Amino acid sequence: MRGSVRRSWLIVPAHDNDRLAEAASSNADVVVLDLQDTVHDSSKHVARDNIRDA
Repeated sequence: MRGSVRRSWLIVPAHDNDRLAEAASSNADVVVLDLQDTVHDSSKHVARDNIRDA
């Protein structure tokens, strides 16, 4: 079974709308919307809403 090679991964804090927009137009093979390490506890609700609306 052959799959595509994913060479570039872009990890984006999910609470940052500007970075989400940039990620959407990037040439990354994979975009990871981060809810954990790059998002402060006070912004987690915004991050969850952004992922739900994506």
